[in-house]
This record gives sequence, C-alpha cells and structure tokens, in this order.
Amino acid sequence: MPQRARELRGALAPASLLVEAIKIFIGLLKEEPHVSPHRDLLTGVYSIQVRHNLSTLNGGYFVETIAGFENSTRPRGPGAVGLVQDFLNTADIESETDLVATPAALGEWLAAKGLLSRPAEPSAAEHARALDLRERLRDALEAITHGASPRTAFARLNQIAGRVPLRVRFGDAAHLEPARSDAPAVGPILATVYDALSDEALVRLKVCRSDSCRWAFYDTSRNRSGVWCDMAICGNRQKGRVYRRRHAADQ
Repeated sequence: MPQRARELRGALAPASLLVEAIKIFIGLLKEEPHVSPHRDLLTGVYSIQVRHNLSTLNGGYFVETIAGFENSTRPRGPGAVGLVQDFLNTADIESETDLVATPAALGEWLAAKGLLSRPAEPSAAEHARALDLRERLRDALEAITHGASPRTAFARLNQIAGRVPLRVRFGDAAHLEPARSDAPAVGPILATVYDALSDEALVRLKVCRSDSCRWAFYDTSRNRSGVWCDMAICGNRQKGRVYRRRHAADQ
C-alpha cells in the first residue's frame, strides 16, 4: 500500500492537554518528529504541527497532527514594560513572521501603540536600526534572564542609542522623548525602554530559554523563577527531548 497522509485536527484546551497528548504519542518514537509551532502575533493563538514517518509502527503512514489553542497563561507586563514586551514580540522567530517587517508596518505599529502621534513611514535605514535595536534588546534580556553576560548586547545598544538625541519632558512625570525628528522610530522606542528601566516590573520581563522561540514573557511566578514562555509548550517540548535522549541511551 502506498504511503498516504492522515490528518487529525482539533482545538484542545487547555494547552497542557494538547501537549501531553502529543508527548504521549511521540514518546513512542525513537526519533524526534518534525514540530512546526506557530504563534499568531495579533490574536495570541498558538498552533502546533507534528509530522513523523511512522514506517515502523503502521506500515509507512505519515501522521500529521494540527491543533490550536489560545496562549493565555502569560500576561502582558504593565506600562512601559508591556510596550517593550510588545515590541520584542513583533517577531515570532519560530514561524519567521514579523509584524513590522516593512517601514510602513513599523510606522503603523508605533502609531497604534501611541509612540507616534500619527502613522509615519520611517526610512529604510531607520527601519533597519529599529529591527537591530529589537534584537539587541532581546539578546540583552535573554542574557540577563539566564545568567549570562549582556556585555556584548549592551555595547551594541549603546552604539544605537548614541546616535539618537533625547531630551527630558516634564509633565505629570518626567520622561524622555526624541530631541529631533531624524529618528522617528528608534527615538520613541529608546524613550520607552528608558521608562521601563525605572519600573520594578522590568525584572519580570524575560526571554524564553528555548533557542528556537525566544519569546518575551512576563514572569508572574512568586519567586520569579520562570524560564519558559509557556511550560505547556516550550517546557514540555524540552522535557520530551530529554526523555528521548535518556530512552535512546537506555537501549
């Protein structure tokens, strides 16, 4: 009988039920299956696709599982911390999607978040600097989260920030704002980062330990011990890898 595909579709909640079901299924396998996670950057819905050649179990069929659920186990950080989190999460590294992939999209995002008074398309060079800023912020936050040195990321952040003049604006509270209009994207973002630095909540903003994820999440655990964006997704995936390695070693 020729190989054929079987597809199982479902919407399972909570997320842990989905992952546990998949983990039980793939736990029987000697090789790690192809897992394709995707997070919708606008809705927060996370889907997982698992595909494996079960030639040794069912005569050569491919089995593909697709399921989706709302990833609501991690809340957004408050105030400026939440804005920094939102900026970092404009990119989904696993699915290679980006809400601000173009200068026009970046201008619209900044306006939607209240960082610009109206949508304005930055130059290609300014857009590139903003994306560089985003990833260097992610690098620094990731290093701090997991006990590594952020020195290299800080050096690059200082280079970016050194090109953007900021000034103090007084009102209900003093805050920084761009001093000129030649950094319409990077300036407001840096000012927001500066505001976040004065918020004690910043210590709870972290980057997922999974190298293939690196999603920014707000850790609400009592002792701030969280290292995964979602234990039911990235945490259990890592547990599955460890289990398979141990199982292979025991054979």
